[in-house]
Amino acid sequence: MGLERFAEFIGPPELNSDISSDWLEFEGERGFSLPRDYKEFVSAYGPCEIYGDLYVSHPRGSVLNLGGFVDRVSREFNSIRLDFPEKYPYSIFPEPGGLFPIAETMAGTQINILPAGEGPDDWVTVVNWQGWWSEYSFGFTEFLLGALSGDSGIPLFEDGFRDGSVLPYVLHEVL
Repeated sequence: MGLERFAEFIGPPELNSDISSDWLEFEGERGFSLPRDYKEFVSAYGPCEIYGDLYVSHPRGSVLNLGGFVDRVSREFNSIRLDFPEKYPYSIFPEPGGLFPIAETMAGTQINILPAGEGPDDWVTVVNWQGWWSEYSFGFTEFLLGALSGDSGIPLFEDGFRDGSVLPYVLHEVL
């Protein structure tokens, strides 16, 4: 899926979309590749806020740094899972085949991707809605576009989020 439709909802991308320089070190340190659609979105739109609610991190983000975000969410997830294993049916990175956290909302909803096949782009989106889970059979960009357009019934944003009261897209600093 290309990024063209995102401009309709959040404006044009503001970064250079340099996937190689953005992801080479990050993926090398973790020993696997993330799906191309996700990397293309993050490299184009960067560490950002979408409608003042969804925070997307970037490997070179200053404040919204993907490595720091993944480490924090993995620690919190594993700590809570020790006490409530029945509420956490998934494993999480760095466990092989575990969820990989990629974004979160102000309310604490966490967006993850999960390997779902043999191919490098065979990932699904898994959302932790503060204790209840939803698995979507498509990748991050299709998930986000569905939430932004309202076409999919994904309740990621509050009703009326496009009423003009908040900026649709705010880019944060990239190092």
